Amino acid sequence: MTRVMRPAHRRHPRGMAGTAAWVLEKELRGHTAGVTGCAWSPDGSKLASSSGDKTVRVWDVGDAREVTKLEGHTRGVLCCTWSPDGTRVASSSADNILE
Repeated sequence: MTRVMRPAHRRHPRGMAGTAAWVLEKELRGHTAGVTGCAWSPDGSKLASSSGDKTVRVWDVGDAREVTKLEGHTRGVLCCTWSPDGTRVASSSADNILE
């Protein structure tokens, strides 16, 4: 599961350790193993999440739905990131492959 959090107060939010300063905005369900990383698209409308389930999932954060599931790694995905123009997602995995 991926959780999208936002500061409870617009001014001077404490760090993530201060849970009182953050509230749950969305839960994105789909991964079948732990989430290892996530990255916002350049326009802020989508979130890519990587997981030990060997996938990267792209989410539409506005309506909390999975847009696509990217498969191909043979081991858990360690991290993911967006291209500057938001048209591609790159991922790296414990299988030593960058996709």
